[in-house]
Amino acid sequence: MESFAPQRKIPTMHRLLSSRALKFLPWIGNVGNVLESSWLIGRPISHASPLAAFLSPLQEASHFPLYPNHIPTSVLQKCLLTAGSAFMSLYNPYRHDMVAVLGETTGSIALKNLWEQMKNDPEGRQVLQERPRIRLSTLDVAGLRGLPDGTFGREYIRFLDDNRVSPDTRMPARFIDDEDLAYVIQRYREVHDLLHTLLGMPTNMLGECLLTASGTSWGGLHD
Repeated sequence: MESFAPQRKIPTMHRLLSSRALKFLPWIGNVGNVLESSWLIGRPISHASPLAAFLSPLQEASHFPLYPNHIPTSVLQKCLLTAGSAFMSLYNPYRHDMVAVLGETTGSIALKNLWEQMKNDPEGRQVLQERPRIRLSTLDVAGLRGLPDGTFGREYIRFLDDNRVSPDTRMPARFIDDEDLAYVIQRYREVHDLLHTLLGMPTNMLGECLLTASGTSWGGLHD
């Protein structure tokens, strides 16, 4: 008599997540906003507050923003951000905001290496000193669009037009507690589309993975 064993279904990400875990997805997906609205972050700490008794002057100073959009966070908060952004990045790889947060909370060593490489290079050192930004306000979009086909500037603008993106859509650095390193990751994000154009990589999952792999090989970042 022939017996039939039940077939095992390959679990999808939705099935791996319990219904209870799914209830926390909106909170995890907005974990940055939750921390940003915290009474502790970005606000002066009164010396009369209970928290002040546990903070050294250096620790107390670290709770003040160091640059625009900076959200000072404790080690515990960074761990929560890392866990939440990693979870959401796996659940939905197209959540670029969560990928950006994960890069900030886990990329300190890679950012320091990039900063060292830039500092030891004449052109990189000039970039660190002048801190130029790649924004629509700093680009001659009309001039680039008028360049001949096949030139880097024309193909860059074509890439932006075809994919309906702009350098202004890149997430600002928020959770890096160093102004110099915050600029490094901002620069890294703003040249992302330039690398797409230069390497001819599409914006689908395969293209992003290949671009990330190429960036990891020389920079160690995933953003």
